Amino acid sequence: MPKKNLNIAISIRPDIDDNTLFHNGVSQNIAFLSDLFGLLGYNVFLHINTDREKKTLALANSKRYPLITDSDLNNKSNTFDLAIEAGQILSVVQREAFIARGAKVISLHCGNQLIMDMETILYTDGSKTGIRHIPDLIDDVWILPHHAHQLTYMEVLMDADVNICPYIWEPYFLPKQHKRSIRFRDKPNIYVMEPNISVLKNALIPITIIESLHRKKPDLYNKAYIVNGMKIYDHPFFLTNLTKNFSAVNNKISADNLYFTPRATFVEAFTHFDILLSHHWKNSLNNLSFEAVFCNIPFVHNSEEMSDIGYFYSEFDVREGTQALEKALSNNKKDHKQNDTKNQQFLKSFSIYNKQIQKRYSELIEKVLSK
Repeated sequence: MPKKNLNIAISIRPDIDDNTLFHNGVSQNIAFLSDLFGLLGYNVFLHINTDREKKTLALANSKRYPLITDSDLNNKSNTFDLAIEAGQILSVVQREAFIARGAKVISLHCGNQLIMDMETILYTDGSKTGIRHIPDLIDDVWILPHHAHQLTYMEVLMDADVNICPYIWEPYFLPKQHKRSIRFRDKPNIYVMEPNISVLKNALIPITIIESLHRKKPDLYNKAYIVNGMKIYDHPFFLTNLTKNFSAVNNKISADNLYFTPRATFVEAFTHFDILLSHHWKNSLNNLSFEAVFCNIPFVHNSEEMSDIGYFYSEFDVREGTQALEKALSNNKKDHKQNDTKNQQFLKSFSIYNKQIQKRYSELIEKVLSK
């Protein structure tokens, strides 16, 4: 096991605060990782690339995280054992500064880089992407288990060893009383909350599943909401090629059955035990799913690593998805207590307090320090 009192810096976006914390999962993942390292006895600092007066970051979990900036790297009295590139790309100059202070450099990728790189070169000119991959001065690369398919791609791209690190999650960014405040309603709503900015997580399959259910049993649910859905609803192709085939969408004006809404947080959406209907492509572990599982929200999904939880359907199978959604709606109250017991047991396997997870991160750190 690595020595105690290691100094570890983790890069995070400079505009991070409670308002931007839920814009993507990476910042939350960094907070979880910081707390895990704290449990292992390490000193953790969040690195931002702009100077700021306050030297701590307070987040919704009521914890304060020490901050360092590039100016702190110029102070020779500051030493580091590890610098982890996570929420913000470290430039070569920044990596050189960390190395000069004694650090090994790790590039932690929380996203599906392979498919995102495909999207970038096929669908954009890349001018707004910036520098995403810098292979220079990297000692190790870490990726998450549900992105194992990109391991060999990242090995070549980053010219470094690539290791799979455990996915971790804790519920402390949810308001403490929220789960207790959730109530049943006579007929559940359906919520789809994919970001709709990528093929990785978008609402097309869930919309199709809702349409399939609507044709069979339109009275089984109250209303369906496509959150983050305005981009889809306003899209000419969706309007001219898809909606005319979808009765649930066409009936929206008269029957009030399917709503496309702007972005909302999990807490804002789920005041009742409604249904979370999800779909992903090669992105099966994410914080929104875990929030639903923790709060015992009926969860219809295609996440392989979570196939024993909620109501699972495979890959892009709309027929299976319809069956899973119908089961979730029909058994919402009946399965509630049994699902909660299973859900909480499942979440323990991803907790920062899980000894196996702590052991694996200790091994990964020891490996890179030994290089």
